[in-house]
Amino acid sequence: MFKLNYFRYCSICESIFGLIDSDYAIAPNKRIARRDVKVQAKVNEVFEWFKAQPIEARSRILKDALSAAPILEKEAADDEKAYGDAIWKRILKEKEEDEKKAAIKSRNAQEALNKVRPYGGIWKDVEQMENALHSLSATKKRKAVEDQIRCHKLVLQPQSSNPALFRFSSKKIPLEFQLLKNNLTALMLTLQANQQEYSSDEDE
Repeated sequence: MFKLNYFRYCSICESIFGLIDSDYAIAPNKRIARRDVKVQAKVNEVFEWFKAQPIEARSRILKDALSAAPILEKEAADDEKAYGDAIWKRILKEKEEDEKKAAIKSRNAQEALNKVRPYGGIWKDVEQMENALHSLSATKKRKAVEDQIRCHKLVLQPQSSNPALFRFSSKKIPLEFQLLKNNLTALMLTLQANQQEYSSDEDE
């Protein structure tokens, strides 16, 4: 019994969606309320019911419908305008949020770049990294490597990198300095591979 009802309701839903698609193709600018009335009239067999009524009842129903039509039309227009305004406000709000996120992202990227400038900018390879770290104290070495990793994340943003490469700690315990260096080395190698791939694509 359930299966029969399930398939029956699915068939009804498909019929309704088909009716809406067909109506939209014919009249894409039709008011939503009018489209809704057409679907309900079809599904509920309103016209068949109307034809089955006595002539006096049909006359009364038509008179009442014609009297109520202007009111319903105005309500439908007001509802559609309110709906359109709500959509527009949502679009503007999302645009404003996207612009805020972009501004924050840009600011964070600039701050990351500023932090690596004292170390010669973004390191391109292991040799440059070792030369820059050579004269630094242990504390400054760690900070320099962390700043470089942060710069890779916020500025260079390698698409294929493992998120674990951007971590500075695990379970609130700071990662060993050598592991940070290894992670930075992996990020630099990834960047080099991406640049080579991009150059190859351009040559083709």
